Amino acid sequence: MDLKKFALIIAVIATASFTNVYSQTSKEAKSQKTEAKSDSIQKGPKIKLDKPLFDFGDIKLAKSAEFDITLKNDGNEPLILLRVQGCCGGKVTDYTKSPILPGKTGSIKLEVSLYTTGVIQKTITVMSNDPENPALRVRVKANVVS
Repeated sequence: MDLKKFALIIAVIATASFTNVYSQTSKEAKSQKTEAKSDSIQKGPKIKLDKPLFDFGDIKLAKSAEFDITLKNDGNEPLILLRVQGCCGGKVTDYTKSPILPGKTGSIKLEVSLYTTGVIQKTITVMSNDPENPALRVRVKANVVS
C-alpha cells in the first residue's frame, strides 16, 4: 500500500472518531444545560403579577376607595406572603395569609385615602418566601374624578 493512501485512511478514521466524540460530548452538555435550566425555573415558590401596574382608571372622589390585587404562585412549592405593606396614604386592609399553593392565586386589598381629584399612584411592598423576588413592589394607579 502506498504511504499517501495509508496517511489518507488514517486521517479519515481520526476525523470520523473526533466528530463522533465531539457530537456525543456536545449532546451531553446540551442535555445537562437543559436539565439545569428546568431545575432552576421550577424550584421553590414564584410570585407573579398579571401586570406590573394596576391601573384602575377613573374612580369617583370619596373618602376612600378599595382596590383588589391578585397574584399567582408560578412555582412548585407553596408561596407565603410574609408581610404586605402600603405606603403614602395606601393601607393594606387584608391579604392572603395562608400558603398559596402552586398554580393558585392570592389577593391583596388596598384602601386608599382620596383627598382631591387627579391621578394617584401608590406602591405596595409584598415580602414573601420567593427566593428570586423576596420584596416585590406592586404599583397601583387611578384617576380620581368628581
